[in-house]
Amino acid sequence: MNKNNTEATACVTALLLMEQLLKVVQQLSATHDMQSVMDIVRHSVRELTGSDGATFVLRDGDFCYYAEEDAITPLWKGLRFPMEICISGWVMHNRQPTIIEDIYKDNRIPIDVYRKTFVRILTMVPIKTNDPIGAIGCYWSKPYRPTAEQVQVPVFV
Repeated sequence: MNKNNTEATACVTALLLMEQLLKVVQQLSATHDMQSVMDIVRHSVRELTGSDGATFVLRDGDFCYYAEEDAITPLWKGLRFPMEICISGWVMHNRQPTIIEDIYKDNRIPIDVYRKTFVRILTMVPIKTNDPIGAIGCYWSKPYRPTAEQVQVPVFV
C-alpha cells in the first residue's frame, strides 16, 4: 500500500471512530441514571476497541466494585476487590491508564484471580483523572497490542 492510500485509510478510520464516539456522547447526554450510563459505556467501549470484554468498575471506599461487564464469558461482575491488589485500583490511585501486554508478566496482576479467565491482555483507564471515581477496562484473550486510539476510547466515552 502506498503512502497516499495509507493516509486515506487512516483518515477514514478516524472519521468512523469520531462518528461512533459522537453517537455514544449523544446517547450518554440523554441518560439520567447510572445503570444506563454503565450499559452504554460497557457495550460501546467493547465495540469500539474490538476487545473480548469490557468492564465498568466503581470505587467503593477502599474497594473496586466490578459493577458491569460485557464479555465473552463472565468475569467479576458484582465482586469487590481491595484497591491495593486490583489493577483498577492501581489506575485510580495513579490517575493514569495502563496497558498490560501479558498478565502473567506484570506484578500488579493478582494472577490467581485471572488464571481461570480468558484475559491475557488488558488496558484500564481511570474515570476522571483528577479524582477517579472508577475505571473502565478492556480485555483481550489472544496476544494483541492495543493501539493508542483504542486506549483513548474509554477516556472519551
